[in-house]
Amino acid sequence: MAVTSYLLQGPRVAIRHVRRLDCDELTVLAQESAEMLRRWLGARENTVEAFESYLERFEQPHAAQGVGGVDPFTVC
Repeated sequence: MAVTSYLLQGPRVAIRHVRRLDCDELTVLAQESAEMLRRWLGARENTVEAFESYLERFEQPHAAQGVGGVDPFTVC
């Protein structure tokens, strides 16, 4: 089991960096919420390939500090 290092942790949520191990869970969650979010986000591709493309954006040299100088993260 992987050790998770959180950037910030509260009683109900935690923030950490996105990683490839998240692919299966996040793809399933995206598929389950697609209908609800379609109104705001439009139709989205919820595949392993789409997740890989999402992660690659953070691996670019200019993305090292993320948007506004902040590292990319996910809320757990």
